[in-house]
Amino acid sequence: PAAAAGWALLLALAVFLPFRYIAPAYARPFIASDAAAIGQPAHPVQITYGGKLALLGYDLTPSTAAPGQEVTLRLYWRVLSGMDQNYSVTTQLLSGEGLLGQDDSFPGQGRIATGRLQPGQYFSDTYTVQVSPTAGPPLIARVKVGLYDGQLAKLPALDASGQELAEPIVGELPIQGSATAATAEPPLATFGSALQLLP
Repeated sequence: PAAAAGWALLLALAVFLPFRYIAPAYARPFIASDAAAIGQPAHPVQITYGGKLALLGYDLTPSTAAPGQEVTLRLYWRVLSGMDQNYSVTTQLLSGEGLLGQDDSFPGQGRIATGRLQPGQYFSDTYTVQVSPTAGPPLIARVKVGLYDGQLAKLPALDASGQELAEPIVGELPIQGSATAATAEPPLATFGSALQLLP
């Protein structure tokens, strides 16, 4: 009886696990024919990439982050024209210190092939970026979204007025200073209990 119960448990797991964990990971991405079906972004933007895709907006969670923390960026797209190849997306956190975090992947975590999309379609996808654990004093990171072809050539990004953007920055993310950075050297000056001037 114990062996039979063990086999029954293994059989139940073999039947249950693919539907519970594997199938959702490979589920067909939702691609809509109207913008309302994919939802409304919290932060609207209007950037077009090479006449291929238009970025309509984004959601950023959380709205502030700490060094080492992961942030989730959801992007909302509209297809402008047919594409003969699959483009990849880069999402970056930039500051005066340099690159603070980056994620590079195909849309839909690899499940959306841009070469199969049709003009007029809409979709959204999500990217996770980890803030560098060594990010320094409190700062504002710029959130960049870029598109690249198979040879890693950057697609030109245009704003709503048709002007080319040197860096397609879509928003900002306040980043708290790390505890180690704040205590590495004593402050140059202290102003009451609310503000310190760091070296």
